[in-house]
Amino acid sequence: MAGDKLEILNLGPKLKFIGEFIPHLYSFSIGIFFSLGSRDENRGKEGKTHFLEHMLFKGTRKRSAQELFKKIESLGGTFDAYTTKENTILVTRFLKEYQDDVVDIILEMMNEATLPEDEFEKEKAVILEEIKSSREDPEDRVFDLLFEVAFKPHPIANPIVGFSESVISLTRDEILGHFQSFISQPITVAVAGNYHQDSLIDKIGRIRGNDLERVSRIKPTFNAKKVAIEGRRDISQVYVALGTLSFPFPDERRYPINVISSALGGGMSSRLFLRLREREGLVYNIQTFNELFSDIGLMGIFFIADQKNLYRCLEVIKEELLKLKGSGFTDEEIQIHRSLIKGNFLIGLENTSNRMLRLGRSLSQLGKVPEIAEVIEKIDGVDHESISELLPKLCSPDRYTIAVVGEAEEDEVRGFFER
Repeated sequence: MAGDKLEILNLGPKLKFIGEFIPHLYSFSIGIFFSLGSRDENRGKEGKTHFLEHMLFKGTRKRSAQELFKKIESLGGTFDAYTTKENTILVTRFLKEYQDDVVDIILEMMNEATLPEDEFEKEKAVILEEIKSSREDPEDRVFDLLFEVAFKPHPIANPIVGFSESVISLTRDEILGHFQSFISQPITVAVAGNYHQDSLIDKIGRIRGNDLERVSRIKPTFNAKKVAIEGRRDISQVYVALGTLSFPFPDERRYPINVISSALGGGMSSRLFLRLREREGLVYNIQTFNELFSDIGLMGIFFIADQKNLYRCLEVIKEELLKLKGSGFTDEEIQIHRSLIKGNFLIGLENTSNRMLRLGRSLSQLGKVPEIAEVIEKIDGVDHESISELLPKLCSPDRYTIAVVGEAEEDEVRGFFER
């Protein structure tokens, strides 16, 4: 598949375009990357950005919400949006012949959204149900709890959907005001696939913004050696997430960190999978994760276990971290997980949506898009030296923070931090 034939244009003071034309495909994917996420919300207004994301689909000056839904689905593709800690993203994928229709809908939603009052209270009720579902799902809840204890009082600690009380307090005027802030921030438009370039760029250039001041961000501080336990007697297992301070997305050390994370718990040959599941039979599900933000990172471990196995699981994880800190990975482990990361990266590029997301995130956070060959070279360049210098930071139990959903004793969990 063709790749790296990119065009990057500045279409306005705060509007960037990046496109990757792949002529043999039937489809294209467009993403609109807004520079506001849940971390940019003020105290008491948590969930405002996610609420706005919902309201963008609730009608324009030309169409009601129902008419908008019918038009989108009549084109036979996908049109969605989601909010993250740092961005809100409109994501679409359609056949190439519907390009003009799709872009017209995007422009309509951005330039002519009405956020109608009769839809506002209904959508508030929908979001309150979403919050309940998220809080009752132990896997969702344990990650929210980890961020809360790891980064509080910084707003990056808050759940993206907000809190029931903050969402209830939001007014339509506040969402309308937030929409003006939303479109005043830098916007990146990314497209990958088979599209008509001149027509697309002409239309995208019609996105209207305003001259409000750009939102500034304060870097979060990580809280180590914290424990948060949310008791749940309605579940027989415990859901556990451990996290430690990592590095931000723009940091080149993300490449060795990805290999460390993968070799530690990212596959069936990883150390934690082999030890906790295959050798000791303590868990069904254990995995590592690596959250990379613009100014900070969080690497961690997630597992689900029977309550009686919780402390043994933590003991084994601590043993494996200390062993890794002392002796590192073998040559074979590094080779396997470099190959695994490369394979996942390249296979993912066979999907235009993945290509588009890579383009948009890279341009908005790095100011450039690394070539595919460069990414492969960086992954292949991960070696013992680049890994070893990070292990003292990433494999020290007393640098971690722990969240548990389920029945657990705090003193026992805190034993993880002790030598």
